[in-house]
Amino acid sequence: MLPVHHAANLAFIQTDTCIGCMLCVPVCPTLAIEGEAKHAHKVINEKCTGCGLCVPVCPVDCITMVPQYKAQNATPASALPQTLKEKIAAARASAKIRHSH
Repeated sequence: MLPVHHAANLAFIQTDTCIGCMLCVPVCPTLAIEGEAKHAHKVINEKCTGCGLCVPVCPVDCITMVPQYKAQNATPASALPQTLKEKIAAARASAKIRHSH
């Protein structure tokens, strides 16, 4: 396993948006993402190096890089403005269409 340093930014997965597609898990070089298929994943902050490799593979854009001090206090999707909730729902629907073919 690669040594982990104290990253300024950490990956954060919006668990109420995550569809459990597993695409982020194999790209993480430090095995910092845990989860099962079709269940929300989570980031183990102590293992995350902040490399950001997980962000572009997420089909629903639920992974963001946040300052380390905010990773523990992120806002759940249920508290986001309605317009962003609608964007998340559209992304989920799009991901389901792409994965059903």
